[in-house]
Amino acid sequence: MKNLKKIPLLAIFLGVVGLASAQEQRENQTLLKEGFGKNLGVMAAASLGPAQWNDANVTLLNLRAGAVFNDKFTIGAFYNLSANDFRPNFVGAAGPATDFRWVGGFMEYTLFSDRTFHLTFPLLIGGAEIEADDELGINNFGPEANFLLIEPSALLEINIVQNLRFNIGIGYRFASDFAYLGFDQAAVSGISAQAGLKVGLFKK
Repeated sequence: MKNLKKIPLLAIFLGVVGLASAQEQRENQTLLKEGFGKNLGVMAAASLGPAQWNDANVTLLNLRAGAVFNDKFTIGAFYNLSANDFRPNFVGAAGPATDFRWVGGFMEYTLFSDRTFHLTFPLLIGGAEIEADDELGINNFGPEANFLLIEPSALLEINIVQNLRFNIGIGYRFASDFAYLGFDQAAVSGISAQAGLKVGLFKK
């Protein structure tokens, strides 16, 4: 009889031990999932694009860097500048040497990045400025013009090797209102074109 009384106690003990063991094997809940960051990559890109603003030919250099999530969504920062001092039409004649700068952040969404040929859609948003200097490099024309500039683009991207991609495509620049030495938002706004290279560590 004594042994029969011990059987329920033994069953309860084994049940508690089994339950505790099962809970030990179960993963702890965490704020961030295990493996967070395993699909996080990085990228850097450089591109050149032609423009014609007030009868002046401008070559725009764009530099971008950012974090890439699952080789689809990219977020980062960019710096865009005129690679040449251009001389826009100023009261019917070539104006002073002028330069352009644009800095801000960007987002980019890429479709089917694992395919050799695929599409990517960057959106650049930031503050831009145009400034003119005289022949000695001195600004005698008053404060530079500052304005907001937004440029969405659609690019065809080609995987050259695992970590190097070539892209080419078009976009459209939207400039906020400004006026400076015959320049205004209409001169800067319009269709844009670019071609460049992207290098990075892309993870899916």
